Amino acid sequence: MEKVCQFLGKHLSPEQLDSAVQYSSFSVMKDNRMSNSAKIKNSEDKTDSSIPLLRKGISGDWKNHFTVAQSEVFVKIYREKMSSLDPGLFPWSKDC
Repeated sequence: MEKVCQFLGKHLSPEQLDSAVQYSSFSVMKDNRMSNSAKIKNSEDKTDSSIPLLRKGISGDWKNHFTVAQSEVFVKIYREKMSSLDPGLFPWSKDC
């Protein structure tokens, strides 16, 4: 969190930093209607609230929801869309 603040040019007090860490945890964001559209009641937007934006908070869990064919289509589109960017920009996407 300190690195994010430094990058943004913001200085937080120790209390503010603790609060930011607490409120950016997955479990808190999942229960917060402002960060989880599934918690919004009577919304006029067209999002499907039956599909939660925040599911488990486990890296790679998407693999449990995509078929092999869907994953292959995603990787193909991802590579096309990201081809003009520096490959080092997204080091976590080496598998894509």
